[in-house]
Amino acid sequence: MLGLEQIPALVYAFGEGWRGKLEWIASTLAVTLNELRRDNPLADLHAIAALRAKGASDQDIRQVTGMPASRIRRREALTQLHAGLLEALGDGRIGARLAEQCARLPAPLQEELHGRFEQCGQLSGRDLAPKRDEKSWISRALSSVF
Repeated sequence: MLGLEQIPALVYAFGEGWRGKLEWIASTLAVTLNELRRDNPLADLHAIAALRAKGASDQDIRQVTGMPASRIRRREALTQLHAGLLEALGDGRIGARLAEQCARLPAPLQEELHGRFEQCGQLSGRDLAPKRDEKSWISRALSSVF
């Protein structure tokens, strides 16, 4: 059929414990379908948030999506990303890895990066290096005070 010998598929079996949790299944399918396509961190984030809103634990999310805990944490960290950078991620103007790195920076440093992005129309890992150093310096200074 269509000249294909194999069709890539992810199969998830939902046992009796999943009865009445259709919202979980819908969110799980959103993440699962994204696994078959290109990386879509915002769709993952929305699906994870929907699962959380329905009471899913970390273990539940890992189990139903097959997503490793580290990726779940990285996706959820995107909630801390500057709105303009989040929009750029959604539009494909910055990549997931870069967005995740930006999300770990304090808001004022993200604001500076967003300004650079708006001015230059692009952002790269080289733009982040000085900001990571600055974050490190701020953390060391605060720890010596407290």
